[in-house]
Amino acid sequence: MNLKKSRYFMTFARGSYARSISINASHSDTKSFDPNQGLSWNTPWKHCFSQIPSGETIVSAVLEIKSKVWAWPPYGGSICELVSDSNIFHLYPPYLVKCYSTTTHPSPSNFYTISIQLNNTQIGWLKDDKCLDVEIYTDLGGTYYLEYSKLTVNITH
Repeated sequence: MNLKKSRYFMTFARGSYARSISINASHSDTKSFDPNQGLSWNTPWKHCFSQIPSGETIVSAVLEIKSKVWAWPPYGGSICELVSDSNIFHLYPPYLVKCYSTTTHPSPSNFYTISIQLNNTQIGWLKDDKCLDVEIYTDLGGTYYLEYSKLTVNITH
């Protein structure tokens, strides 16, 4: 886990006025995988932030996953990133974060990094217990490789 102190402002538009929030710190949690291990099944893991003090508020979060798709599932199957507040996942928003395609992963020989800004519902799950469950889902097979998953949160008080 990595703690990076920073001080910058984010501006959010709401109605006809803007509001600035001071970001006091960033926390990151990284899960490393064996990049040589091909996977053909659902792969779940968890990102947790026990070091966030009580009273701190998570104001934004970015999930970054570096992966490679070696073989696409047959018959139009998919490989997707899912998040949840438990170990139960669904294939619709807000659980569904991103499905891979030949646009996101054009070459089976290369790893590609996908970064997704989490929405308010997903950040709410993270605020509940300072943990977020993540899964790469595949239906009908296919083979993919994971190098790492990193979740970065910005907090304020």
